[in-house]
Amino acid sequence: MPDVFISHSSKDAELANRLCSILEENGLQCWMAPRNIMPGDDWAAAITKAIKSSKAFIIIYSENSVSSSQVPKEIMLAGSSGSYIIPYRIDNTPLKENYEYHLGASHWIQADVSKGVFKGEELVEAVNKGIGNATVNVHISVENTAPINIVTPKKPNKLTLGLLIAGVVLLLVLVIVLIVMAVSGDDDDSSGDSSQLTNGVVDSSSQTDSQGAMSTDSSSSDDNGLQGNIEKYHAPTDVFPYDSNNVTVYKDKHDSFMVQGNSYEQGFVMYRLDSFMTINVSEFDSVSFSIARTDDSGSTENKLHVLLDGEKYDYFEVHADTITSDITIDLSDIDVMRLYVDGDGTMCDVAVFDMAFTKFAKGEGTNTETPDTPVADGSIVVPVEYQDYDNFGVTRYNDPHNSFSVLGVSYDNGYVFENMGGWLLFNTAGMTDFTFSVGRLDESSDQENKIYVEIDGAEYDYYNVYADAVNKDIHITLDGQEHIMKIYTEGDGVSSQVAMFGARAVFGDAPQAPEIPQNVVLSPETAEPYKTCDRIEIVNEKQTQFSVGGHGASKGYIMGPIECGMLFNVYGYNKLTMTVGRNDGSELKQGKLYFYADGYEVECITIEPDVPPKQVEIDLHGDTKTLYIYKEGDILSPQIGIYDMYFEGTKLPMGACDIPETAIVLPTDYLPTQTGRIEGYNGFGESFTVAGEQFEEGFVISNYEQSSIAIDNVGRTELHFDMGCVHDRNDAELRERRITVYLDGVAVQNYLITTAAGIQSVDVDITDVSKIEITTDSGDVNSASIALFNMYLN
Repeated sequence: MPDVFISHSSKDAELANRLCSILEENGLQCWMAPRNIMPGDDWAAAITKAIKSSKAFIIIYSENSVSSSQVPKEIMLAGSSGSYIIPYRIDNTPLKENYEYHLGASHWIQADVSKGVFKGEELVEAVNKGIGNATVNVHISVENTAPINIVTPKKPNKLTLGLLIAGVVLLLVLVIVLIVMAVSGDDDDSSGDSSQLTNGVVDSSSQTDSQGAMSTDSSSSDDNGLQGNIEKYHAPTDVFPYDSNNVTVYKDKHDSFMVQGNSYEQGFVMYRLDSFMTINVSEFDSVSFSIARTDDSGSTENKLHVLLDGEKYDYFEVHADTITSDITIDLSDIDVMRLYVDGDGTMCDVAVFDMAFTKFAKGEGTNTETPDTPVADGSIVVPVEYQDYDNFGVTRYNDPHNSFSVLGVSYDNGYVFENMGGWLLFNTAGMTDFTFSVGRLDESSDQENKIYVEIDGAEYDYYNVYADAVNKDIHITLDGQEHIMKIYTEGDGVSSQVAMFGARAVFGDAPQAPEIPQNVVLSPETAEPYKTCDRIEIVNEKQTQFSVGGHGASKGYIMGPIECGMLFNVYGYNKLTMTVGRNDGSELKQGKLYFYADGYEVECITIEPDVPPKQVEIDLHGDTKTLYIYKEGDILSPQIGIYDMYFEGTKLPMGACDIPETAIVLPTDYLPTQTGRIEGYNGFGESFTVAGEQFEEGFVISNYEQSSIAIDNVGRTELHFDMGCVHDRNDAELRERRITVYLDGVAVQNYLITTAAGIQSVDVDITDVSKIEITTDSGDVNSASIALFNMYLN
């Protein structure tokens, strides 16, 4: 592990080597590029690893470094990695705003290397202080004190700048003269050009947009003064990847992802390991997007890499607690852009959102191309302009780079269902008609197959997929209301693969799907109960549905007939809204649902057998810790369905008041990865007693045999817990116990626990530790049971 990483511009390499020599002759191990990069190593990966493993980080701050493309990334990585940063300034370049967060509070070393003033002793002392070493007898050799001539970027002098301006003005005059001459020539020749010219400017108001779903944002003009439009195309609404792996596309109000407590319905979530998406960008001039860690993934940072036409372009760091906005990439003369994440599986998932492609249209007249297939008024092409919001076992084709074949005809827009079966889900809000064709994929078996359509879980119809013919223009009539339309196949592995193509959706004026409120957490997708009963079924997959009052739901809870309940940590949430009703098909009897906030009943809902589902709203005030939802009943009682369940607000740790706000509490907020003979306590109605004090949250370790608890750690630096003997027996009989704390397999602390010791507190430094294990000695029937409580990682 190096002591210090030296960040510098390549133009300051001589100085970097000099500082490296000064530090290393005083016993400090340095890492710097390119010196420490081995042949064949990936530069970015090697630098990232070195910065994260170094104890200190020196930035040679100069005019050269602030204009470098790499140094700013290294500063950001060092800051996010918690390195001890030492700015070493060699000229009068002011501190840039984007560096203030990481460098503003640091002690700066001001050197004048052109005069041989290197401040070597001060630098060595600063590094030793940062890494916790004592500084003794700093030695600097004579050859390391010779002055260095620093090369800085040259600025044009006033004469050069004046000549440059004069040349530009002269060039502009010549261009204007040529334009006027060209316009005059066009006026003399009225050959039927549809573009109208007024005062030498093209009137593009008659230009039509051949992709009607796209939006024109603003007018602009090119370098020749010809008017045009900057058109913006949003992904995934208007532009879809034609190839992807381990990427979830979010495009529908039924689905969303969370970033920093906010819900987003448009974008992509790239899995932390081996995920990519490839987009045809040949028609676009630029793309912009934002990236961030998804709230439900690990807190370890990641990287998003960009390839343009197969060549490495750049990578962007995905931080655990910030959104990187307005990343812009020039796509001029680029055909294919690939975004990929090659994490190791322990890093965070990457959200890519607010993605928009732009192109400059010069107003070249009306597009007169006629589509191959007539399209009905008001219809949009599926999946080009309207996409399924979820699928399984289906490959989506949406780009000229990718195609499939049916009866020898190639199609680059449609879906292919696997021979083991697959499904698509569409939200039909506003849709009045859906038309598509199906056929056997040429490369699959010649067995015939069927494709089925369901509306809200009820069968609508099925259609044959022939081996030697296309079943064309299958027509589905819809009412414009919000339904879930499922299109699926049931292959057995030897059936043919089914191709669906020529799909069109027609939209009327019917109401659209309701918007999910902002700043909410959808349950059970992102707020499952931390304690529940096995008589409650959690429904969290779109292909699984239940029905309440004829309404199909794919996310929610089914509470069985016999009494059952579920407990939520709601600390920080302001309000809970949900819809409840009798689950269709269950007993036609009355049922009751009770709501307890911190143990007190706050609401009771009566569920009548033939009454439509009810909207329920529970005020949580932001300071309620637990919400218990309880259903009474017996074997003859109805099942109760709960869906459209939203918690509004921001969840907070639920521990004691002296626990830091940034901590995650075990087991309330974070469960151990493995336990043995350990019982977890997590609230409502259950407690244990230590030294006469009652606790509802924590772990009770068995008195018999050896027990252990294992905890994964990502990015946290402190482990705290209190411990003591559980008072559930005659104290005189209890034998003392020992526990040992292991960090990454190494025993670091050992504790003796007795009834006389009462409550003891433990604090452990877990910086750079990935696995924590707490193990007891072997006990017997007379040994003490041990409680661990007020446990948190910070």
